[in-house]
Formats: sequence, structure tokens, C-alpha cells
Amino acid sequence: MARRTEYDETQAAQRLKVPVTAFRWARHAGIVPAPDLPPGQWSQTAVEVLDAGAVRAAMNEEPISGGAAADRIAAGVGIGVTPASTAWMHPHSEITYLPLRDAPPVPVYLVWASNNRHPALRSFVRLARNVVAEDAR
Repeated sequence: MARRTEYDETQAAQRLKVPVTAFRWARHAGIVPAPDLPPGQWSQTAVEVLDAGAVRAAMNEEPISGGAAADRIAAGVGIGVTPASTAWMHPHSEITYLPLRDAPPVPVYLVWASNNRHPALRSFVRLARNVVAEDAR
């Protein structure tokens, strides 16, 4: 089997055995350099010289849920930017959700296990696509 010579962020994180979120955080913090190959890829050499421990340490906590973030914001720990769905999934009497009208759209994905053979899966996917298509009109 040929060895990979270019990596996207998910593949690079897997190669380093770090969570993708830690890799992204380390990229944002400047620990991971900008991709050295287009489009958004890192060379094998660039990935191999990265310090997995430093990448892992860049994110000193695991990501938190929307509800936990809302609780922290209500406690005065900070502010945040979140998808609109958080406002109805995690309503909180002590925080305000303000729509950012000029913000770029947030991609949303329907996700299921690749080995899911449930008989209703195809119908559910079709229904989800129809709902999205209706909302787009």
C-alpha cells in the first residue's frame, strides 16, 4: 500500500492521533502552519514535523455542548457565536441570542452510520431532502 503524501486536516489529525478539533484549534493558534499544498492540503513532510503533543495541548479542554456554552455565557464567562439552532435547542432565560443577519450561512448535514441498513433510512433521507427543498422556495 502506497504511503499518503498529502493530507487534509482530518487526515493530518488522524496521522498525528489528535482530535480534528485540536488540529483546527492549533491551526488557529499558529501551532500548525498554513497548508503548504493547494487546495488546503499539507505535505507528508509538513505533517511529520508537527509536534502532536503541542497540537493536543493547544486545546486544553474538549469541545463543550451548546447547552454547556449557554450556561457559561449566562454565568458571565464569555460571549459566543453559534448556529441559530442553538437558540431553540438550548433556550436560556439569562442570555440573549441576536441573529447576525450578514453572517455567512452555516452548512448543515444529515448524518448516519455508513453501515446503517434500517429500512426507513431511505424514506427519511428523501423526506429530509423534500423539507429542505420546500424551505428553499
